[in-house]
Amino acid sequence: MKTYFSTFVTGTQEIIEEILKKRRDRFKIKLLLDGLMVYASDYPEREIRNFRFFNNSFISVRLFKSLKPNKQSLESMITSVTRNHGLERALAQYAPPGRKFFKIVASLENQTTAIAHTVLRGLESKIMHINGLRLSIKNPNLEFWFLLRREGYGFFGIRITYPYGAERRPAKGELRKEISHIMSTLSEPQPKDIILDPFAGYGSIPSERGISFPYQKIFAVEYDNLDSRI
Repeated sequence: MKTYFSTFVTGTQEIIEEILKKRRDRFKIKLLLDGLMVYASDYPEREIRNFRFFNNSFISVRLFKSLKPNKQSLESMITSVTRNHGLERALAQYAPPGRKFFKIVASLENQTTAIAHTVLRGLESKIMHINGLRLSIKNPNLEFWFLLRREGYGFFGIRITYPYGAERRPAKGELRKEISHIMSTLSEPQPKDIILDPFAGYGSIPSERGISFPYQKIFAVEYDNLDSRI
């Protein structure tokens, strides 16, 4: 089994845990935090990438513990990985084939943060010696992530959810697909279900119900009075 970590909507860890318990023969949860889970699985990466209850998923390369949640600790994680003599072998093993343009992303307490170039330069140089990888800040198709959580856990991983540049952010008032998926899961879907959403809004819930779950019929209604004269 390969080890991964995935992020999800905060406050839904018990629901996510229950979803994965139904697949317990193929999942082994190693660490469960609010909004992040570390687990081992023998599912192919393409299937993990398509689990719609996760926000983002990563191959876990290294786990750090007992860190202070500050920028200095985040930079020390990057320095530690740079000095790891086994880094090239690990990244060559895990990096998706055919993806050659990379960037490094750092997140501190769920917020992306800038890292001093002097800290990044050594790791970027080291990665560029692996299988012809090239640095591309604007148009990457491969991302190496450092995440430092408020609980003191740090993670270094390779993001397997993409495309990076084509992600559509929900419109104001639109539910994220992850929330719609979890709400649909809680409804205990059955093949004979007839679904009615009389206030569908952007249609996130009926769309997700139709994409990911069995149903007989779905009715979605929304009235948008753009012109009061009509």
